[in-house]
Amino acid sequence: KDKGLRDWPKSIKYESAIAHFKLDNNLDQFAVIHASARKTLRRWSPENFKKISSYLWTKHAIKSVYIGVQSESEQIQEITRDREEYTVNAAGVFPISQLAELLKQSTIFIGNESGPLQLADYINIPSLSFFGPGVPTVFYPKNVNSRVLHHVLECNPCDQINCVKETPCIDLISLAEAQTAIEEIINEIK
Repeated sequence: KDKGLRDWPKSIKYESAIAHFKLDNNLDQFAVIHASARKTLRRWSPENFKKISSYLWTKHAIKSVYIGVQSESEQIQEITRDREEYTVNAAGVFPISQLAELLKQSTIFIGNESGPLQLADYINIPSLSFFGPGVPTVFYPKNVNSRVLHHVLECNPCDQINCVKETPCIDLISLAEAQTAIEEIINEIK
């Protein structure tokens, strides 16, 4: 007699859930992307994330799976709208246990300084992270296949609420820097 999914060991349930998600969304190679952060000054622009997804797809045939909590769904919808061919809005879809399994099967993690970045680093997933007004080096990923983009200014770290600069430090990170870092990571993991 076949066992129902509820009778399977948890690890098999997680693998099965991710397998179905990948099948439903036609995912082969994919990046897991977290485009949010608790504080606005720690968020790289949605426009840049749109461009990164387009770059990953056109240059490497890597789709982008955007993750986050349910309250971030609208923000992610802004990024993924009209890009359904190569992006998936998975905000609020995965509990941490399934998110870990999704990360294990991804090619790369890309995102702002956040909890999902720390999870990706903990399970040794290559990553590209964007840091803004936070403390330098303390929360940087330790994975050798990771890159950190962080323009540390004299005002860093700050209160992360009120920026004293005309351009917040997170916005000093260019798309070209991100693309170069992506190429370095992909070349190392091949």
